[in-house]
Amino acid sequence: DKPVVIPERPKSKSNPLVPEFVRNVMGSSAGAGSGEFHVYRHLRRKEYARQKFIQEKSKK
Repeated sequence: DKPVVIPERPKSKSNPLVPEFVRNVMGSSAGAGSGEFHVYRHLRRKEYARQKFIQEKSKK
C-alpha cells in the first residue's frame, strides 16, 4: 500500500495585486476607429472588474 497524498485546497481565486491607480483608462469618446473602441472596451471591463474586487474586499 502506498500513502495517499491529498493536495491542499487552492487559495481563493482573485485578481493578483490589484493596482490602486490605473493610468490607461480612457473615456468613451477617446479614439474614433473601431480598433480603439475594442481597446477602450477591454480597459473598461478590466476597470469594472478591479472596482468590483476592491468593493468585495472592503465588505469582508
